[in-house]
Amino acid sequence: GNRQATVPVSFEFSIDHTPMIFEVQPTMGSVLGGTHVTISGANLLGDIQVSIGGRTCTILDVLEDQVSCLTAPLPPGFYPILVSVNDSGIAILGSNASDSFPLPMYQYKLEINIVSPALSSIFGGQLVTIEGQGFGNVSNTAVTIGAKSCSIMSVTSNQIDCITPPSVATRVVTYMPDQAGNVLG
Repeated sequence: GNRQATVPVSFEFSIDHTPMIFEVQPTMGSVLGGTHVTISGANLLGDIQVSIGGRTCTILDVLEDQVSCLTAPLPPGFYPILVSVNDSGIAILGSNASDSFPLPMYQYKLEINIVSPALSSIFGGQLVTIEGQGFGNVSNTAVTIGAKSCSIMSVTSNQIDCITPPSVATRVVTYMPDQAGNVLG
């Protein structure tokens, strides 16, 4: 049947032993990953794992009040940071000891802010600068303008320079003369 046993040992949850996160720097990075993130807090010493959005953040350094790691690639969005210390459990944000503690968030960003110039000759050949965040390197970056590839000249984390392709755009001119021969449009 039903068997139960009571163990005469006490178990206690203690905020004093709970790992805590006070600050995460930076709080956003490239969708390509590779951002060096520093998490500051308390009780962070021990066998520690960090994940952002369920992906392992590779540990670089661990101190009692700080852990540093390198982010993995993820699509654009906001993702929870989960810090787990083997001897003490999951870290909470600040000193919030409620049952529904919030996790710190990290933003993966891919954003275009400026495209300059915004027009080009139909023959192409215009150097276009795209400014934003989360860009990669030349080998994994592609830009298309009007479904045609723009030739990449240089790429940094926040700027892409490319040369526009020729356009196959055609202009349709419609004219409709009225009965007197005047063009209406």
